[in-house]
Amino acid sequence: MDSSGSFRAAFEGALIDACGNPISPRTIEANIELTSDTVSDDLFCGTARGATTKPAPLPLAGSTFGAVRLPEGVMPADVDPASSCPPADGMD
Repeated sequence: MDSSGSFRAAFEGALIDACGNPISPRTIEANIELTSDTVSDDLFCGTARGATTKPAPLPLAGSTFGAVRLPEGVMPADVDPASSCPPADGMD
């Protein structure tokens, strides 16, 4: 992470367990590069690029991701996923 809160992370041969595959019960293998910005102390989001290699080669271009800190006692199922990344604190 740099001083502005941005980071890049690359994952060659990343494995996603079959239970994380919503389409078929097969493990996903992918080469992924994440580029992210910290939006607040509790949220970061960004873009993903690369491609899956197994079970089928598919591009990840246009994919997005995010992570939010959950308050103590709040479960992930209790939070609605964001449809977009909000602007960083203090930015329009």
